[in-house]
Amino acid sequence: MEIVLVAIVGRNGVIGADGDQPWHFRCDLQHFKAITRGHPVIMGRRTFAAIGRPLPQRTNIILSRDPAFVAEGVEVAADAETALARAQAAAGGEQVMILGGGAVYRLFLPRAHRVELTEVDDAPPGDTTFPALGDDWRETARDEAEEDGYRLTFRTLTRRDG
Repeated sequence: MEIVLVAIVGRNGVIGADGDQPWHFRCDLQHFKAITRGHPVIMGRRTFAAIGRPLPQRTNIILSRDPAFVAEGVEVAADAETALARAQAAAGGEQVMILGGGAVYRLFLPRAHRVELTEVDDAPPGDTTFPALGDDWRETARDEAEEDGYRLTFRTLTRRDG
């Protein structure tokens, strides 16, 4: 199973502020849908709350330590191992997409095979950041777009061998 982190991030590493993303771009949403559709997604409870509903055409697995947490149309897992097992058993489970937030990205980064990163040429204030990737990643694809006066770079990074 390939573990893929999917995120939109500012120059300063910010991915969130007050439980939401700093930006909402149509081109990033289209890119996000193309990458994640048909594959199980894992996200934290607060990320799920920010989205507000299960993502269609994907098995939605929510990580929560709260044993009382339930939501219609999603599966709940108390830990990473349970979440990964459910993702692998789901349709499209040869790849699992990790959608955040910050703590969830940090939890899965050591196991990740690929990162799909939308970089925004902006440095907004925020309270949630994406973890530093380090030198064990290499860029394997890049595309660029502009929307609402912002430059966006879509990067695919894969973990280097060894």
